[in-house]
Amino acid sequence: MPSLPQPDFQPFVRLAQSNFASLSEFWLSPDVVQQPLAVAQRLFNPNSGGTANLASTAEPLSRLVRGLTENYSRFFSELTQSGMSLWNQAQAAAGDAADNVVNATEGTSRRSRAAA
Repeated sequence: MPSLPQPDFQPFVRLAQSNFASLSEFWLSPDVVQQPLAVAQRLFNPNSGGTANLASTAEPLSRLVRGLTENYSRFFSELTQSGMSLWNQAQAAAGDAADNVVNATEGTSRRSRAAA
């Protein structure tokens, strides 16, 4: 019996790992970490004049979006390649199975002719 092609889960694993790295980089960037501190400081000292400026997180946010876009583009490319590989394996397995059926049928017909 021919072996069945196995799906490749590596694109999914790499996507999860790269997304985790991108999100970690975003949440641990100094600009993003300082935002809650600035808001807390403003709450406890309203006259401090310090405002939490969302513009300071624009660069980390753009890096996050760019990183996620790259991650998903790489994921879909790898998934397509994996699917094509799986398709080629399935075609080869189907061809082998068809050859086995033909060979078995020819062997049976030869034996029946020899017996007659």
